[in-house]
Amino acid sequence: MDWNVGSDKIVANSEAYELKFISLNQKKDVASSTCSEEDWSTWTCTLGWFVKGIFPGADGIDVNSCVRSSNKKVIVTGDDFGKVNLFTYPACAQR
Repeated sequence: MDWNVGSDKIVANSEAYELKFISLNQKKDVASSTCSEEDWSTWTCTLGWFVKGIFPGADGIDVNSCVRSSNKKVIVTGDDFGKVNLFTYPACAQR
């Protein structure tokens, strides 16, 4: 789960591999299209626009965790193969 810079929205991954955006002011889910330009304080979700390129396979379940650096330049992932991977941020294309 991650907070936006304004602390009025959160984003989270569901167990169904969905990316959910929630407005804290409205207390409900909001459309992803309303959050595409949002500035996020952190990014630990394994799904999303910024991390599309972190998956080694097509199924998208091998990556278990990720965290973006505080300077927003790199993202680190941990996967099912016991590897720690380093990507430039945003990681928009598969390697």
